[in-house]
Amino acid sequence: MRPIAWLMSSLLLLGAGCNNASSLHYGDGGSGLQGYVSIAYLKSFCRGEFYPITQDVWIEGRVVANDAFGEFPNVLVVADREGYGGIEVLIDADHLYRRFERGCMVRIACNGLALADYGGKIQLGANPSSPDYTLDRIPENSLDRYLTRTEDDVVEPIPTVLTFRDVNHSLLDTYVRFDRVRFAQEEIGLPFCDRDPLSGRLVATDRHLVDEQDDTLRVRTAASCVYADDPIPSGTGSLRGILDYFNGNYMVRITDREFDLR
Repeated sequence: MRPIAWLMSSLLLLGAGCNNASSLHYGDGGSGLQGYVSIAYLKSFCRGEFYPITQDVWIEGRVVANDAFGEFPNVLVVADREGYGGIEVLIDADHLYRRFERGCMVRIACNGLALADYGGKIQLGANPSSPDYTLDRIPENSLDRYLTRTEDDVVEPIPTVLTFRDVNHSLLDTYVRFDRVRFAQEEIGLPFCDRDPLSGRLVATDRHLVDEQDDTLRVRTAASCVYADDPIPSGTGSLRGILDYFNGNYMVRITDREFDLR
């Protein structure tokens, strides 16, 4: 990981998808497939910026992040049941955690949905209704058509323990844990999210974890997060979350307020 860059780069938009749809390149993978595919294989269909799924395929995995603490608004993050990566599913609905608790298993019927490359990471959502976006959120009124819980039981996800040097693209949108880390000294006591100087509203913000080798990894917090205005804690310990990526930068997004620093 690179040293801290105090000029924060590229706001990770939590909106409905990718802009500049007029320059789309279409993928061409997976023609003629049917049945279950891994999440990693599904993502391989999208060889360009956008791929409308017309194959009768489905994926299955465990929900490892939702909107329970406002950390992932209008999103479910689903990790493959076999450990082959994860994917962010964009959904036009609130309170998803009431229906899809973290740890529940879901099956996603993909025919009729679409994949898009957003800043170097593949997302799953609905075909765009506007040329301004490459991906829409799945409408709430059609959610039952695509998403089904496959088990009644909820099993606490087990994070993959990583060092910063282990981070790579195959682990995107999976549940991970970093040990013996701390927040950058300069950020301790600052809120997780800054406020816009004009409106005073909280905005999505990058902070930084530091490991024992003084390498750093970004921590991205959404302005909708329930602890967005809380101060960054001091101490060294563990932090769990979802591995994310945008425009050349890896980052972790905390799940269920899971940081244990003392």
